[in-house]
Amino acid sequence: MKKRLIAALLSAVLTASMIAGCTAQEKGPITEEEEVQEAEAEEEEETEEDVDKSGEEEMDLTETGAPEEEEGEEEAEEYEAPSEEEYYETSTGLSLDYVATILISIQEEKGKAKPNLVRETKKDAIEKVYPGVADLDPIQVVCYLSPDGEPVEMMLLECRSSSDANKAAQILEARKNQGESEEGWKGAKIFTTSNLTALICLGEDAYMPDDVFILD
Repeated sequence: MKKRLIAALLSAVLTASMIAGCTAQEKGPITEEEEVQEAEAEEEEETEEDVDKSGEEEMDLTETGAPEEEEGEEEAEEYEAPSEEEYYETSTGLSLDYVATILISIQEEKGKAKPNLVRETKKDAIEKVYPGVADLDPIQVVCYLSPDGEPVEMMLLECRSSSDANKAAQILEARKNQGESEEGWKGAKIFTTSNLTALICLGEDAYMPDDVFILD
């Protein structure tokens, strides 16, 4: 009887030991290879998080946007009509735009052909025809050019001194000499009074007053 009990107890102990051994075998100790695999998995997770963050930063940059470039080119600088104060910087106080308008309209009144002229205000365009005018910084610049290349033209200037007006007259004289070979330029004249100067070329048969700065 005792032998049977001892045998049963031993059997029970062996069974328990076997069960514990099986459980330990299933879990098993963590090997170095498993530790490396776990470390690599953690690095991959961190890398994915970094990629996500960098993507978010790029999105923010995209939304913020780079500084916008200025669209288009700068507008060409133009001559503008002088202010009331500028008119009285000199002793004339005369609107040269008014003078030019009268010179054109008076041609029809005198039975002459009305010249085809277009007002030019862009400084660069005027400087190509009359180089050096911009350097004088005139108070008034009234320029009419032919749109089709005909020998008709008007350039009226109010300078800041009589000395500047004489320099401007030399520029106008150079322009007049360039066109003298053309028939229409033979009637061109230059007028200079005080700080005013003008080149008027309206054709050989055009009406030309004695002084364009004194018009009734």
